[in-house]
Amino acid sequence: MQNYNEHPFYQPMDIENIFSKTWEVYKKNFGWLFLYSFLGILLLQMLMYYTQFQQIFDLNYLNDIDSLGKIFGNLMLSGIILFIGYAILYLFIHYFIIYREIEPDKSHLIFLGDSVRKYALTYLATIFLVFFILIAGAILGLIAFIIGSFIAILYFGTIFFPISPLVIIEKTNPFESISRSFRLVHTNFWPTLGYIVLLYIILMVISLVLGAITMAPFAVDFFKLLNPNAVVEMLESGEPILSKIVSPGYILLSSVANAITFPVVPIFAVLVYFNLRYKEDHR
Repeated sequence: MQNYNEHPFYQPMDIENIFSKTWEVYKKNFGWLFLYSFLGILLLQMLMYYTQFQQIFDLNYLNDIDSLGKIFGNLMLSGIILFIGYAILYLFIHYFIIYREIEPDKSHLIFLGDSVRKYALTYLATIFLVFFILIAGAILGLIAFIIGSFIAILYFGTIFFPISPLVIIEKTNPFESISRSFRLVHTNFWPTLGYIVLLYIILMVISLVLGAITMAPFAVDFFKLLNPNAVVEMLESGEPILSKIVSPGYILLSSVANAITFPVVPIFAVLVYFNLRYKEDHR
């Protein structure tokens, strides 16, 4: 993006400003952000429901061990598709948030096409490298006990938090994006860490409430699964154990709940990025 410093989000923000601005952007674009998040999440969750993923949890393969390899193969393929699907959805939401502010009359289909055409391959490669670094950091952290792993995840999670808007705005390749993200976040690391931790604490509480509401219609079936005798009876009868909970109805409600909170992190990441750029430019 040329003249990024002319973007409305390019401004210094403290903890109060960044959360109030997040809420402002969320309210302003809620309808579209919810719709696109809901459709994307629903599609991906239905994909998992109609693959071998459900069979893994129903444990029916225990009666047919020969099918185990095929089931896990399909599960791995579904996992790859999910990874790509959520990455593309996440990329589009970031792109939408950034460019909706400066090109409000532009077609959303063009936003989608531009985000995929211009950034999808670079973004997927970058996210893969970030994922690898996070896993490596967590494993190395285990050497220093569990607390070391937690610190590694917290550190790298903060470092890579604004990497999505960075890829879009600065048009960097995967390796440049990673090194650039290190340099950028370290210009204001501790406040950024505080913002991110507080955000996820808030989202965790909201997600727990929404999760409880989502599970409420299926509470009877869920508590039934806590009874070992009932589980044994379902296994012996061949009844899918989770079919009453992980059902189209549950997936629909779950997609609605997830779509409510899904856009918050991209909005926050975009604001964190512009805040860091401002701080970097005015050091």
